[in-house]
Amino acid sequence: MNLFGTATLADLAGDLVVYRNLNIQDKRIPGLRDAWMEMDLPSRRIPRKHEENYARAAAWLVMRARKLDQPQGTVKELLFLGDTALADGDAFRHLRRQGRWNGWAFVGSGADENRPGASTWEQDKDNVIIAGRWQDLARWVHTILEQGAFCDERTALVIDMDKTAIGARGRNSHVIDEARLAGLRTTMIEMLGDKFNQIIFEEAYRELNQPSHHRFTADNQDYLAYVCLIISAGVISLRGLLECIADAPNYGFMQFVRWADTRLAGGAQPELADMHFSFYKRLEADDPTPFKTFRRREYLATAARMGNLPDTTSVSDLLAREICLTREVMEVGAWLKQRGAVVMVLSDKPDEASLPTPEQAQEGYRPLHRVKAHVVGETIAGQLP
Repeated sequence: MNLFGTATLADLAGDLVVYRNLNIQDKRIPGLRDAWMEMDLPSRRIPRKHEENYARAAAWLVMRARKLDQPQGTVKELLFLGDTALADGDAFRHLRRQGRWNGWAFVGSGADENRPGASTWEQDKDNVIIAGRWQDLARWVHTILEQGAFCDERTALVIDMDKTAIGARGRNSHVIDEARLAGLRTTMIEMLGDKFNQIIFEEAYRELNQPSHHRFTADNQDYLAYVCLIISAGVISLRGLLECIADAPNYGFMQFVRWADTRLAGGAQPELADMHFSFYKRLEADDPTPFKTFRRREYLATAARMGNLPDTTSVSDLLAREICLTREVMEVGAWLKQRGAVVMVLSDKPDEASLPTPEQAQEGYRPLHRVKAHVVGETIAGQLP
């Protein structure tokens, strides 16, 4: 691994960056709130990444992005870079179907990053290629060209942000997780003060963050953060909650929030109650990011871990302590952009965890895609056609 200076995601994609709320950062293109009817969506509700309506909105944004510099241009194929076979593979399939495009996806699992020998390489019937190393992006480019990819102005390249473009999986994705956990821990301390028990909190987070509990948490970090707060405050024990989930397979998150509502209605913990009622109100309004305080702390923790170390820091320390840009992804993106492709970045991170408040912006804070970060990886530029 080598260090290649600093850069921002905006150096590659400009403001063609879309966070969870589906409001693209390039203000020349309207977002979901203003263009939901043009996107053929049933309402202004913000869909999750795995839903068809998310793909429908994203496909519309991709086509509008193409027309910014080519008013008569059109997208004929989709290329997608991600880090998880299930979530990103399905996102690619949905997006390709909604756009009615041909396409290929690269999933960098990072499984072989530090292993000698041959790397994992699997391609399925939907042209999703799973590779064990990010350096395999060079092989991927050659493969898709041989299979008929255009890789030109007819191409849209969509890059997953977290653990792909930044904090590459298998390389330094753990720092993204640490930033989220730090933001959550800060939120707990602010709300519970001396009552905060870090051991109880970490045990609850570690247990409930497992895929086996996604049925209850819906794999939503806001929901998980709320549950950890309720447990940390002593309203219920982790063991008590796990017994409820085990005894009632259909016990859902909304039932838990309603139960907590009855426990907090007496006003015994006013600061916690205020947060709960705000959370509950947003949840009933179908807001996918109901725990705003936690997410804003996550933004600060994430930004603090980007480009904060001296340029003389060793690569191993950078990967251990910073969220770094992925050199291989940046090079493939630049190569495709030079050939005429439109490049867009998608993130499932909510706006509250990605953008500064107006007050923070005045203090110099920037959207995450405009925060300078160290670029780490291996150059593959010489291997590209």
